[in-house]
Amino acid sequence: MKLKICGMKYQDNITEVASLQPDYLGFIFHHQSARHFEGTIPQISDSIQKVGVFVDEKVEFISQQIEKHKLSVIQLHGHESPEICRLLQSTNAKVIKVFSIKDTFDFSVLEPYEEVCDYFLFDTKGKLPGGNGYTFNWSVLEQYASTKPYFLSGGIGLDQVENLKQFQESNASKYCYAIDINSKFEIEPGLKNIKLLKEFKYRLFSNFDLIAKVTYNGIRKTTAKDGYRPHIEFENIDFKTSGSQYFINKQGEVNSNETQIAFIKIVSTDFFNKKLFDGIKFKFYEGPSYIGQGEVLEVLNKKLEK
Repeated sequence: MKLKICGMKYQDNITEVASLQPDYLGFIFHHQSARHFEGTIPQISDSIQKVGVFVDEKVEFISQQIEKHKLSVIQLHGHESPEICRLLQSTNAKVIKVFSIKDTFDFSVLEPYEEVCDYFLFDTKGKLPGGNGYTFNWSVLEQYASTKPYFLSGGIGLDQVENLKQFQESNASKYCYAIDINSKFEIEPGLKNIKLLKEFKYRLFSNFDLIAKVTYNGIRKTTAKDGYRPHIEFENIDFKTSGSQYFINKQGEVNSNETQIAFIKIVSTDFFNKKLFDGIKFKFYEGPSYIGQGEVLEVLNKKLEK
């Protein structure tokens, strides 16, 4: 499943978010939006597709933005007709057509768009075209009869991680191609919180065995951008972690006596039990050198449950 981070606005913040390597970055070209993008998109990895979001704009304006910003995808968030979508296909940009859902949805309205767009996007119906900040009832998507891949959007935040994992296991997610996030990861409209985005990406998309809130009492700290990777040993448990273990906070640092989110890859064991880790203590090592200790406050993922 892919990740799209939408509503980008500020140059430095765009560069920071791009360092997290999402699959898509979205830029809103709609003057009524608090996240309206103006200026130039900074250089980002070619692996990240740039998405232009438009609301009932003229084909000529959209085409100009595609050329100016080298957009590879356009997202139509208004009342654009199938004919408009067909015309925009000639730009060679992929076309996403947005539909808003609340408690129910008539999926027959998708039929005229089947041949003229590449993806659908389902967002929450609200006062604004997007960025309303709350989710819709995802079970409605169990009635989705198309085979066209779609983006899931609408108020998705850290508190939906477990719900998203359950959704991924449901029939409704069969054609869910990507998760689209925006307002729940902001300091202010258009300014994304890197710490929250990093945590969301690791919790939803990584293959770590244990994700937990922990405290750390150590004798040093690090400024490594990609996280802190000590070797750790759990107290009274007969296995050790691998080196793929991270602590994440705003600066990418590990500060003593501060609650952190730990992402831990565990090796040399065949048995996991989530409750086993609650309140458990562990020790940190760099090579053979002991550097500190910590305690698991709360296990966040459910991968360990049997």
